[in-house]
Amino acid sequence: MECNPVQLSKVITSIATGPFGSNLKVSCFVDSGFPVIDGANLKGLKLTDNLTKFVTKEKAESLARSIAKRGDVVVTISGTLGQIAYIPEDSLYPEYLCSQRQFKVSFDQEKVYVPYLVYYFHTREGQSKILSFANQTGVPALAQPTKNFQKIEVGLPTLEEQKRIVKVAELLTAKMELNQQINGYLEELLDAEFTEMQAEADDTWKDASLLDIANYKNGLAMQKFRPQPGDKGLPVLKIRELGQGKCGPDAERCSSDIEDSVHVRDGDLIFSWSGTLMLDFWAGGDAGLNQHLF
Repeated sequence: MECNPVQLSKVITSIATGPFGSNLKVSCFVDSGFPVIDGANLKGLKLTDNLTKFVTKEKAESLARSIAKRGDVVVTISGTLGQIAYIPEDSLYPEYLCSQRQFKVSFDQEKVYVPYLVYYFHTREGQSKILSFANQTGVPALAQPTKNFQKIEVGLPTLEEQKRIVKVAELLTAKMELNQQINGYLEELLDAEFTEMQAEADDTWKDASLLDIANYKNGLAMQKFRPQPGDKGLPVLKIRELGQGKCGPDAERCSSDIEDSVHVRDGDLIFSWSGTLMLDFWAGGDAGLNQHLF
């Protein structure tokens, strides 16, 4: 389906970051009251109500520009980048206060069906657009988050078409959730069988370190290993690329002559030990392993 890309700034009615840290200290939290959004509430497409932080209504009202309502979209600014969810109409609370690590967006609902947009930003293409302005130095964070988010271009079909696409996507999501539930049962069965095998083989099995069966290597600051003239080089595997599962055409490149221990190949297990704490088998082809990964 072809449709002209639309810059998000054209369909956003309001956008605001969460309060500065000095305006929302730990001492502000109370046992119950006005809910505060945490990263744990943004793991899926919809905001979840597993809430652990609250402030008084008076405190929330003093930070009114950071209050998100039903139909709004909330995006993580730092830490676990790529998180984006919307507040559904059946949410437990009508309003929520964003934390320092988030920003909230309201869209023109005559042009945007919010679930469609959030589904899009959960695709690899959508995630790539959000992570394209991530700063990976230190704790991963989005650079100028509200400004750069508004510059993103997204294909927007008609409102009715957006709704039809979401209906199909929801059916597929439900099927995937069912598959995950089945996989959970299979994992429990596998755990039980493995435990039984251990019990039967106690005399022949022994504890051993993973150091005995694997080699470990921290990544390097690959900006120090630029390709020389005539060297096509290797794409650099950073936290963003690990999240995407591939190195895009805009990925930084390093020398193809880097030491073999930081030359990543399909099947290598990659761990992000800073910020996102991802763990995944790499299947994106040869690459150079950047710092903050091993």
